[in-house]
Amino acid sequence: MKTKKAVIGLSAIVIIALLFFSFKSNPEKVNFQYLTVFSIDGTLVRVILCIDGKEYKKLNLSAQTKGPWDMNPLINLIHQYENEGWELMGLQSGESPHFNMRKESN
Repeated sequence: MKTKKAVIGLSAIVIIALLFFSFKSNPEKVNFQYLTVFSIDGTLVRVILCIDGKEYKKLNLSAQTKGPWDMNPLINLIHQYENEGWELMGLQSGESPHFNMRKESN
C-alpha cells in the first residue's frame, strides 16, 4: 500500500515538473531583417537591391556577366550576403529573376 502511494506521488511530481518546464512563459521574439534582389529587365545585368525597407541600391553586374542568362553574378551576390549572416529564403528564375533573404536583427 505504501509503495503504491509512493509511486503515485512520485509520478505526480514528475508530471507536474514536466508540465512546468514544457511551457515557456515568455517566448523570445525573434526579429528579422529582409533583403530582396530583382532583375530590372530580365537580363540579369541590372538589379535592384532592397534591404529591410531602408536601403535601395541599383547594381550593374555587366562586368561580371559572361553572357545571356548567366546567373553566376546573382549567385555570387547570394554568397556575399550569406557571408554577412543572411539566409536565402527563395530564388525565382524566369522573366524577372529575384531572390529573398533574411537575417536576425541585433
